[in-house]
Amino acid sequence: MKLLTKSGKYVVKFCKFDSADWGLPQHRERWYFVGFRKDVKDHNSFEFPTPGVIAAKATFTDILDKGVRSKHKPILNNTAKNNIKKAIRKLKKQGVSNPERKHYIVNIGDGFKNKVSVKLNCLPTITANRGRRLEYYDMKLGRPFTLHELMRAQGADPKKLKQTISDARLGEMTGNAMSIPVVKAVIRKMLPLLR
Repeated sequence: MKLLTKSGKYVVKFCKFDSADWGLPQHRERWYFVGFRKDVKDHNSFEFPTPGVIAAKATFTDILDKGVRSKHKPILNNTAKNNIKKAIRKLKKQGVSNPERKHYIVNIGDGFKNKVSVKLNCLPTITANRGRRLEYYDMKLGRPFTLHELMRAQGADPKKLKQTISDARLGEMTGNAMSIPVVKAVIRKMLPLLR
């Protein structure tokens, strides 16, 4: 960014957004950068879109796959099992008597000794490693999220995707991706300046 602005030929603007503010059931803070050459007319008039001004907010249950049995018991490693136990203890200390009755989402891949990430009705930030290994667990459903569910939490429609790579690679890419509603909103604000 410094090189672009230092050259004197570009104007670069940036803003931090959380995907949850854009109608997605995921907390994902990311910086978005937009650069214009100074010879683009009205380059200084660009303003980032306002979060919350969205057509429809996806509810947490909107991203869930239909027909995936909640009683399906996944094979979990020891780290995952321990993190679920830690999450239950953490929630009970906070006064939640039956955490299995709500959609508490646990990051079951965290390897930290005493720390475990738990969110209600919202995924924590999907990362490349966690997306590849599907390491987000819904306590009410009693299972990890599927790859398609993680993709929908990013604003993608898996039905519109022709998959040519492995599930592991697609999960990794899902974790590295920018959330689609945010990118669309930024591009919509950019396009009038490029005409």
